[in-house]
Amino acid sequence: MKKHLIQLVGNDAVTSAARLTKGFSFAQLNEFYVSAALQHHYDNRVNCEGLIQEMNQAQNKSRMHVWYDEQMEQRIGFN
Repeated sequence: MKKHLIQLVGNDAVTSAARLTKGFSFAQLNEFYVSAALQHHYDNRVNCEGLIQEMNQAQNKSRMHVWYDEQMEQRIGFN
């Protein structure tokens, strides 16, 4: 399946995304494309930097085996 990210976000955003996704696996690049396509479909816009940042955070948590965040504790509950 040929992917057309440029049609979703434009040439400048693709250039920026290519720089920010350096070192991503093919699976991660595919996940990024699918996430961008879904965001475009539902929101009529794509925040490439935000998607990549979320993916990097998830990858870091997975690598470090740290899924608990103290900031999340402060936001959850009936405070």
